[in-house]
This record gives sequence, C-alpha cells and structure tokens, in this order.
Amino acid sequence: MVGGDPGDTIGREPDDEPDEGLPVQAEIGRDHPMVVFDDNRFCAGKSLGPGPMRRPHMHSQIEINFVLKGAMTYWFDGRTVTLTAGRLAIFWGMIPHQTTQVEPHSRFIVIYVPIATFLAVSMQNRMREAVFGGSVLEASAVRNFDADLFVRWRDELLSNDETASSIARDEIVARIRRIDNEGWRDRRADAPLAPVVAVHASRLVPVERMSRYIGEHCQSDISAQDVALASGLHPNYAMQLY
Repeated sequence: MVGGDPGDTIGREPDDEPDEGLPVQAEIGRDHPMVVFDDNRFCAGKSLGPGPMRRPHMHSQIEINFVLKGAMTYWFDGRTVTLTAGRLAIFWGMIPHQTTQVEPHSRFIVIYVPIATFLAVSMQNRMREAVFGGSVLEASAVRNFDADLFVRWRDELLSNDETASSIARDEIVARIRRIDNEGWRDRRADAPLAPVVAVHASRLVPVERMSRYIGEHCQSDISAQDVALASGLHPNYAMQLY
C-alpha cells in the first residue's frame, strides 16, 4: 500500500460529523434525528478513520466506500450491512444511512460522486436502477492494486492540483464502469432488518420516495406536483416535508 498504512495517525473520533458539508435544515442544526447535507461536489472524505454516527444522514451524491482495514456496519434504511477490509461498495446518499459499529483501527476511503456525473456514466440500466432503487452494491471483482488507487484518488481529490484531481475523477468514473461490467451484488437483498433508532419513520418513507423520483428524473423538467404524486402526498405538504 502506498506509504504504508494510511491513517495510522489520522482518525475520526466517535460522533465526529461526516464531510458532506452543512445541513440543509440550517434552522434545526445537526442534532435533528435526520440530517440532510447540501453538498453536491465530486470529492473525497477527509478522514480515514470512520466512527459511529450519532444519527442517520442523507446527501445528494453517489457514495463509494472502499474499506482498507477493519470493518464497519451501516444502518441503511432499515437494514444492517457490514463491509470488511477489501470490500468496495457504492450507493446513493439520499437513502438514509448511518455508521453504527466500527472495528477499532478501521480505515476506509469515501468518495462522493455527483448525481449528474453518475447519470452521464455509460452503463447498463440495471446498475443505475439498482442504485437509485436503494441498493448497496458491492463490487464482485476487487484487485490488489485497488487499495493503492483509492488512496491516490483521495489524495488527489483533496489536493490543490486541479489537473491531478481531474484525472482522478476520470479514473473513478472508469472504476464505476468496471463495476458495471465485471458484476456486483446487492448487499441489502440479504441484509437483516434493523430497528429504526431516533428517526421519524413516517416522514422518511415519503422523503425517500421523493428523493428517488428527483434523482431518477433530474435530467427532465419536473414540477412539485410530479414529485408529490410520485410520493403519494399533496403538493403543498410534500414541499414542506422535503
């Protein structure tokens, strides 16, 4: 691995906040049971040391996780999914998710890909539909050099070198295409149900429906009424809830 074990001196303390930016609901702050972040950049998480999150959160980007060391367990919209060292997973951040358990000294790379970029990737509809349908996709093929690549991509995305960052973005898009070509499995299909903790479940269901509809139709002209009909709500209430 490049430079030995990355992150031995860089870690996230439990309850540290993720890197997705500022909450959309600025008036309620970070202590709300469900935090929605407003960031939509193509970027990498600054911390290599994951820690349990205090609450579920959502963000607009597609999230890619590569576990370098240890293991981490997600609460993912009502189910638990554990990723271990050498696993590569991809999912849509607008599906409520929360890191609930982390093995000591675990290290991982997290990369955020804008929806517009993901929609522009040449891939089979099956993978795109699975991601926007709420699946956690785990790549079937992971090679020894993937760890070095993800460490390099993270460093370049976090650097001030725009040329290197641009190259990294192109290579990450190519890696997504390889996942599509080489195969993946849906980890949520066989994931056990988990209790919803500190989340207003009655509100999350329509929010998720609206989020999915917007993500799947973001390249088309859509209205508040379209989103409301897709979520089964009155347009006025849907916009207040969202």
